[in-house]
Amino acid sequence: AMTVTGNMGPGGMTNNLFLKTNAIVTITGSLAGSTVGVNMEATAGIFTNGYSTYNSGTDPATIFKADIDGVMEVSLNDAGTEAQLVNALPEGGAYYVERSWDDASNAVKTEIKILKKGDYIVLDGSDDDLIISQGTFVVKGDVSYDHIYTVDGGKHNIILCDGAKLSTDFLRVEDDNEVYIYGQQNNTGKLVITDELLAHHAGIGSDKNKTVGTIVIHGGDINTKGSLASAGIGGGEYSAGGTVTIYGGKVYAEGNTIPSGSTSEECVGSAGIGGGFAGNGGDLTVYGGYVEAQGSFHDGGAGIGSGRGTSDKDKPKVYGGNVTIYGGTVIAHGSYDGGAGIGGGADGNGATVTIHGGIVKAWGADNGAGIGTGHNGGYDGAYIDFTGKLTVTGGEVYAYGYSNTKEGEEGGAGIGGGRDANGSEVIITGGYVYAEGGSFCAGIGSGCEALFSGGVQGGSLTVTGGRVEAYGGEDAAGIGGGEDADGGTITISGGYVYAKGSYGGAGIGGGEGGDGGNVTITGGTVHASAGSGDTGNRAIGPGYGDDVYGSLTIGDEMMVYSERMAAAVERHDMCWYRTDVHVELCTHPGYTADTCPYHKH
Repeated sequence: AMTVTGNMGPGGMTNNLFLKTNAIVTITGSLAGSTVGVNMEATAGIFTNGYSTYNSGTDPATIFKADIDGVMEVSLNDAGTEAQLVNALPEGGAYYVERSWDDASNAVKTEIKILKKGDYIVLDGSDDDLIISQGTFVVKGDVSYDHIYTVDGGKHNIILCDGAKLSTDFLRVEDDNEVYIYGQQNNTGKLVITDELLAHHAGIGSDKNKTVGTIVIHGGDINTKGSLASAGIGGGEYSAGGTVTIYGGKVYAEGNTIPSGSTSEECVGSAGIGGGFAGNGGDLTVYGGYVEAQGSFHDGGAGIGSGRGTSDKDKPKVYGGNVTIYGGTVIAHGSYDGGAGIGGGADGNGATVTIHGGIVKAWGADNGAGIGTGHNGGYDGAYIDFTGKLTVTGGEVYAYGYSNTKEGEEGGAGIGGGRDANGSEVIITGGYVYAEGGSFCAGIGSGCEALFSGGVQGGSLTVTGGRVEAYGGEDAAGIGGGEDADGGTITISGGYVYAKGSYGGAGIGGGEGGDGGNVTITGGTVHASAGSGDTGNRAIGPGYGDDVYGSLTIGDEMMVYSERMAAAVERHDMCWYRTDVHVELCTHPGYTADTCPYHKH
């Protein structure tokens, strides 16, 4: 006897024995006492060969159980020889998968919802435009509309059946209207939204200068592009991103591209998910699924966050919004000319980002941070007064600033500031964080300093747990300042931290020409390594060419090792005047906290 039960697939769905199209199970003996959950890509059909030869007289439903309970069931085929999956829905019925977050298990849970005939309307694509009031709308085939407008407020449910496709230029969700998008077991139902020629609305969201409603995605395969100056999901031109929640499915969202007949000047930057041009990012929460967001073709929109800020001094500054990630996979790319992967577009302030789990990968475009701000002052001045806040309690985070050493194409920090922007506030209590600075920018900290004199610094980093790896770009610190930028405030009391500067940058502290920061290490393990060039051997402290060391506090029970173990009185000098140091809690046997010569002041 064998048991195949209790297994979960992506998105929290029950998924035990999954059979691709045309795959079957060959039976070579008795299955007495076995219990096997089964699901098929083709949904229904025969899935065994040789069943009755070895299990004659045994109802296959006593052995095999349909994973999609209530939707499919197991029976013998008409010839009475093989097991099959057949439809168990009531006549004219349909189903969808609803997802929610379970705090107790820290995971997405799923529930199959059954619709009876008369509970829903089938979309048939018979009109140029579709106007829908509150209700449930099911896509079973390949249908298309020019535009889909939600009206009258309240909840509008769209169900994408496996294998179906809904195409449109615009799914409008504004003001008090709410759209909930659902898929089925395999999430193969598609929603495809293309960028309409020379319009100014999001793919899913609002028109120009309008307020985005509520967008909730439970499943399906969604590919959406905004039109001119507008987000893939979120705001049209001059509109903020609204409230977007994603529980599962596959989502690809892209800001405006350049359609035929337009000029590049018309395609000002917008986010993949978030604000249109000059629009704030919204409130995005991701619990699961696969989410990929690409800022507009060019001109500085964030992947997730705000569109590009405006040079009009009479208009307000833009902010990256609030991004909270509990699980799933999130991929974000900023757009060319200064957009962050997650955070601000060019001339845009950072976002408040909280990551509790999942896998997050973010790339800044030229002059933009991976997670943080866009380029500060890309038009004619400095617009950034909030460089963002990142909190990581779990999961895996990979953040990359843009790397290109051509003049005028400096990068942004992996986490922190874009070009000419300070570092962010970063708090890490768990998980794994990998940050790689772009050209002349810190791994975690600031972008390079190009416009200001002595005005850019590395922000703040607090680490109490987890594992952190930070690598500076050319002439930048691993943690702290980019080129010509000062180190920030770094406090480490737990976890593991590895910081590697590049060429003229300290491991922790200033980039080339930048002051050291204020560094406190009272716990955890810290490995700091300066760049390989003429750095002045400053693992912790200023960058090459600067002699302002900042402050360094090392906890009483921390020992410092470089080429050798430092005596207690040498610990600070070892960090300041060596290229590579390792700091950790003292582990020497035979000494007490008061007598060990390697850690006590």
